[in-house]
Amino acid sequence: MKGFLIASCFVLILCGCERVNFSNEEKKESTLQVTIDKFQLSESLIGTRTREGQSSAVITFAVFDTSGKKVYNEVQKQNENGHFGEITMRLSSGEYTMVAVGSYMECDIQSVKEVCFDENLTDVFCAVSHVNVDDVYSSEIRMTMQRCVSQFSLICQDGVPDEVRQFRFLFSAGGQTLNPTTGLANVERPLYIFVRPKTRETDSVSVFLFLPEREMKMSLTVDALDYENEVVKTRTFDGLNMGIGKHITATGRFFQVSQTMHFDFDDDWKTETVNY
Repeated sequence: MKGFLIASCFVLILCGCERVNFSNEEKKESTLQVTIDKFQLSESLIGTRTREGQSSAVITFAVFDTSGKKVYNEVQKQNENGHFGEITMRLSSGEYTMVAVGSYMECDIQSVKEVCFDENLTDVFCAVSHVNVDDVYSSEIRMTMQRCVSQFSLICQDGVPDEVRQFRFLFSAGGQTLNPTTGLANVERPLYIFVRPKTRETDSVSVFLFLPEREMKMSLTVDALDYENEVVKTRTFDGLNMGIGKHITATGRFFQVSQTMHFDFDDDWKTETVNY
């Protein structure tokens, strides 16, 4: 009986050693090199105080495993070194999802379906790539980011009165949290954006937002607010044909009682003309 117990213990020890070695093989790491293609940010009519003087692009990059756990994170700023858009990392064998976001600001990539920004949006690009580290072709990965925002600019040809502190934009749908997998807003609800003018003469302000659909019609109400947050002037734009990658510019005399404003569309984005 004693011999049987000793033999059993010996077998258990051997089995335990085998399990440890197998686990180590499963955790074998590989080096991956990711290249993020260049993207062209729009610097026109950004119009927020927090953006004044800020012109360096930022790439925020994260990797998630199949359980949704973030296993790698990196932030690169364009002027810090000569390897902007080049990322080298080591990952264990397995399948992963890589998320890259390009903008003028850092963001928090919380998951493959949620990217959060602390400030009003500027121009934003994103890309998502699914890789298997065991695949011999996964050691070198190229990601191409696509623009994922819509932009609306307001040009006040009559200038901005001294009593106006900021503009309030109310879109009937949109968001400032991104689902990078779809390139769309992760919620569909009315969206408020507050922007302060930079100058008082022939001023322009611009806002960016994520849309719940690639293209959609929506309404927009723009309020000019004084220092007590009381409405000085209101303009409503109905039937806006908003779209991802589309830049709509409304130009006119915002503060005059009788006025006509017209829409233009930036040639660098999708192009369309609407008059009313």
